[in-house]
Amino acid sequence: KCPTSIFDAVGLRRLSEISPGIKVIVGVRNPVKFFTSFYNYRVTEMYDRGERYDIPPPETLIKSEWKKVSTDMARFELSLLQYNKTGTNQDQLNKLVEMKKSVQSISSRIFIYDIEQLEDKDEERAAQFRSDMQHFLGLTELLEPFPHENVNRRKKQHNHPEYVDICHSAHDGLRKFLLNQASETGKWIMEEFILSPDVIVGGKEYFLELLSRWNEDYCRENN
Repeated sequence: KCPTSIFDAVGLRRLSEISPGIKVIVGVRNPVKFFTSFYNYRVTEMYDRGERYDIPPPETLIKSEWKKVSTDMARFELSLLQYNKTGTNQDQLNKLVEMKKSVQSISSRIFIYDIEQLEDKDEERAAQFRSDMQHFLGLTELLEPFPHENVNRRKKQHNHPEYVDICHSAHDGLRKFLLNQASETGKWIMEEFILSPDVIVGGKEYFLELLSRWNEDYCRENN
C-alpha cells in the first residue's frame, strides 16, 4: 500500500535472507492516478503536520523528485526489476544505476494485483480474487471482502489549493507524459513480469483488463 515500500528492494532482500519463505503482495495502480494521489497525499501531509514549505509544480517532477514523488515512481517496472524476476536490458540497468538502485537476489514469491480489484463490484470475480490471495498465503479460511481504508488522515474534508487536478488542461503535457509511461509499464508487467514462475496474479483476467486500460486517458472519457 505504501508507494515507497517496493521501491527499495535491499530491505526485502535482507528480510528474505532471514526468512526465506517470505511472501510479498504488491498492489499496482493506474500510473496517472498513482502520481496524482501520491502528490496530493504529500500536500495533505504538510497541512496535517502544521508545516509550510514550497511545493513544486507537478511538471517539475518529470526530471526530479519531491518527498519521493516523481514520474519515475509511477514506472513500477523500476521497482519490480530490482526483484530479479525478469531479464534486464542495458537501458533499464542504466536507469537503476542512475537511481542508485540495483537488481537484488530475492527468492520470495510475489502476488500482484491492481488496487481497483479490492473494490470490484462483480461479486463472483471478487470472490475469485480473494480465493487466489488465500491460496497464495496458504490460508485455510476464506478471506472476507476488503474494507475501504484511506490512511490519508485529513483534518478537514476539503481540497487544498496546492492539489493537482490532473485532468485540468494546464496539465495536459504532464498527463500525456504519464500516459506514455503507463503504456510501457503495463506492457512490461503483462509481457514479462507476470511470466515469472515466482509471480502470481490475483484474478488474472480482470487484472489484465485493468492494465490494458492504462494507456487510455480517463480524463477525456469523463468529459
